[in-house]
Parts: sequence; C-alpha cells; structure tokens
Amino acid sequence: MGRDKALLPFGPETLLERVIRLSRSAVDEVVLAAGASQAVPGGIPVIRDARDGLGPLPALAGAASVVETDYMVLVACDTPLLQPALIRLLLDRAQGWDACVPIVGGVVMTTCAVYRTRAVKAAVGPLLLAGGTSLRSLLSSLRTLYLDEPTLRQADPQLLSFTPCNTPAEYAQSLALAGVAVNEPPMPAV
Repeated sequence: MGRDKALLPFGPETLLERVIRLSRSAVDEVVLAAGASQAVPGGIPVIRDARDGLGPLPALAGAASVVETDYMVLVACDTPLLQPALIRLLLDRAQGWDACVPIVGGVVMTTCAVYRTRAVKAAVGPLLLAGGTSLRSLLSSLRTLYLDEPTLRQADPQLLSFTPCNTPAEYAQSLALAGVAVNEPPMPAV
C-alpha cells in the first residue's frame, strides 16, 4: 500500500481507529499491540514490540501480559468491516477452549480470533525462544475450536469481517462496502 495501513483514512477515522471503535462495542477492554515505531491514537493502552517487524505472535504475547480478562480477542488493524456480533460469537464459542478461530475460504483466520489469556501465557514462551512469530504454531499447542463459514454467518451473514484490505483495490472495495469515503485533508495548493 506504500504506507502504514493502520493510518489509512476510512471516513472520518483511520482504519485502526475504526477497528478499535468496533471492537470496543463488543468487549470491555482494548489493548493495542503495535510495532516499535508505529504511530497510534492516544487514549488506549499500548504494548509495543521490541523492534518493528516481529509479527503477530510477540504482539499477542505482549497483550497477554497485560490483559486481565480470561479471553482476548485478537483483531488485525486492517479489518474495517469487522462485525461486533462476530466478536461476541467467537467469545461465546471459545468458552472451554484455549482458542476459537474462524476458517474462511479454507484459510485459518488467526488474526480475527479469540485466545484464552492464560493458555497463551503458558504456551508462547517456548515458541518465542525458538524464534517463532507464527500464530499457527501457537494454535498447534492449544486446544482450538475452529468455526466454519455456516457458523460464522450466524453473526456475520456476508462474512464482511474477513474482507481483505491489503491492496489499493481491496481498500477501495472496503470503503465502498462500508459506504464511506476517504476523508483525507486536501493537498495544499502549490
């Protein structure tokens, strides 16, 4: 995309601000796991990676170190069509499991999932010591419930929460699906 996706404008807010707002409507506590030098909005607890580019596993480990709830919801910053009802479904189904993870189009959606905080704390250390950065490696050591598309559609009928936003075309599609415009400040006249 040529710039930090989290800061892309999405209507009157950035992608990240939108995902935080949508998440807050479904959970009581939001903690932001960010890169070492990533710009983030104020007013929210932030856990920073030791250096940029470490991946999602260290970010989840950092969040687990400060979260006080039994379960954590991990959501990527580039999910502007996240449906709060989906978060509630994942939390409900996670009870009794170490993780509850969607599968959409045959892909395991590790960054739109629920993890049991104490299970992450117990399992993540050895993975990090071995240089792991993958959430899939974590899932292999947890009791994981995978949810299929028909189950996910109970909360998110169009599976909008999983709309990719990795390319300019996908970003434009996400804006269109949300019915919002890019509200960037106008460029100064030269």
